[in-house]
Amino acid sequence: MFEFDERIKAYETRCKIVDGKGGAVSVDPGTRIYREPGDGTYFQHWLRDVQTDFDGELIPFEWVAEYVGVTRAALHKRVKKGKLTVLVYEMREWVTGVLGGNRERMRREYKFVPKTECDGWYSDLCEKEDQSNKH
Repeated sequence: MFEFDERIKAYETRCKIVDGKGGAVSVDPGTRIYREPGDGTYFQHWLRDVQTDFDGELIPFEWVAEYVGVTRAALHKRVKKGKLTVLVYEMREWVTGVLGGNRERMRREYKFVPKTECDGWYSDLCEKEDQSNKH
């Protein structure tokens, strides 16, 4: 049975997220996508902290569709509906433009999903399949 991972509360507390807004962490409206921007030097700290919050039970977002046995479209649809938690680290860097101005740009995103939510989704799909086979 699918349930949201309760350990997200520890993450929200550590990041001081209240009503979708925190210091550095933001939550995309209508979803459960938690975004934290930072540079390359902070990424290791973020990853260690997130792994600690979730007891090391995170799956890279790119693997989730294969792990659960769904299409990538189904995965993205579920995320957009707010039915799956995604933790995102946006690695940013400063670049100098053609005219000499500096601006910040996103270099890469690292996304992770709690394994318990993936397992719950998978078990729901198996239950649906079992029920459809009975009829």
